[in-house]
Amino acid sequence: MQRLPGIGSDHFPILIRLSYEPEEKAEQPQTRPDADTEEEADKIIEKGYTDQDDAQSGI
Repeated sequence: MQRLPGIGSDHFPILIRLSYEPEEKAEQPQTRPDADTEEEADKIIEKGYTDQDDAQSGI
């Protein structure tokens, strides 16, 4: 990562080089949410489906 010369702004341009290496293993393990979080997400998703169905039926 490198900060580039100013361009007349209060922000500086930044140069960053990224490397996509799909053959490398993920460094962050896949985890499941705890039961409370999963339950809350399920309720939100279900409410979204219900609200969408209501909107489509004109309720």
